[in-house]
Amino acid sequence: MVSLKIDNSFEGDTIGLWVYLAGINNFHYLNSWELTLSYDSLAFGTYLAKKGKVLLSDERYLIKQLATHYERNFTDENANTIKFSWKRKQGLKDYFEISSLGYDDFKGIPILKMKVPVSDITKPMHLKLNFPKNPIAQDIPENKPYEISFQHTDETIINPFENYKKPIINDFYPQKADIGDTITLEGVHFTKAIPLLYGKSFAGRSFFKPVHKKFIVTQSDDKMVFIIPPFMQQKTFKKGRTYRDMDAYVPISNYIYLDKSDVYESGRTKEKLIIK
Repeated sequence: MVSLKIDNSFEGDTIGLWVYLAGINNFHYLNSWELTLSYDSLAFGTYLAKKGKVLLSDERYLIKQLATHYERNFTDENANTIKFSWKRKQGLKDYFEISSLGYDDFKGIPILKMKVPVSDITKPMHLKLNFPKNPIAQDIPENKPYEISFQHTDETIINPFENYKKPIINDFYPQKADIGDTITLEGVHFTKAIPLLYGKSFAGRSFFKPVHKKFIVTQSDDKMVFIIPPFMQQKTFKKGRTYRDMDAYVPISNYIYLDKSDVYESGRTKEKLIIK
């Protein structure tokens, strides 16, 4: 199984991509495999590998065996598709191991981290990740290779990059406020963002709660005005039943987060706000 995630922590119109790999049954010790990443040329341009538009991040962010035991290459398969390939180096003992456990727990193991500039942030990206053929693993006891029958379903992100732009707070006021006071945020990329309050209650319990839309007074790309809710009340879940904590979560100090509400991977920025 393969999955694709957006990383929008870079400055400017550059998108970051994480690729994760996991097995769907048993354990597999990989010998070689290939992945293709297709994209919309209107959003990104063409022949990104040839033009040097794809910047792969340092392999220290990945599993050690990938950096030391495998040769990694990438090239343009066509005008709007990049092919990545991995092949195990000869004479080494360790293998890169995948299993269904990795997928169930954290959607797999990171095997690629890259960033790519976006030519037109308004166009759908149409990012599609897939296996062009079955990966090859090694049967350790039998000392022979075999194919892994992966599901050949595309991992796709269609939205335009403008939906993933990280909200950035340039200023907010007042910097000290009471419950029920109005907070004004100034910055960029607020249109599809929601404020999240994060902190501790008077009882010392942590909370992380979105501000309900009824407390948002105005919202545009460069400005947002909202009211600090009168209280935060935490839901707890136990044995399939929902319990509502009787302790009201009134914040005494917390951070303002802006979090996109309807996109694949959230974009966050934080500035400190003291609530009296």
